[in-house]
Amino acid sequence: MESDHVGHSRPVAVSFIHRTFIQRLIRTTLGKLVFGLRLRREDGSYPTLGQLIKQWFIGIFGALEILTVSS
Repeated sequence: MESDHVGHSRPVAVSFIHRTFIQRLIRTTLGKLVFGLRLRREDGSYPTLGQLIKQWFIGIFGALEILTVSS
C-alpha cells in the first residue's frame, strides 16, 4: 500500500512532466494539441525549457495558494 505522500506527489510529477518536457518536445500541451494550438512568445519563438519550468512553478504555487486560502 502506498503512502499518502506518494499518492499526492504522483499527479504533481505528471503535471510537471506534461507542462515542461512534453510541451518542449512537441511544442504544445496535449490539450492544445487536440485543437491544433501552439503556444508561442511575442517574437514567434517557442518557450524555452527554463521558461516552461518557471511558468509551471508559478502555476503550482498559485494553485496551492488558492487551495490554502479557501480551506
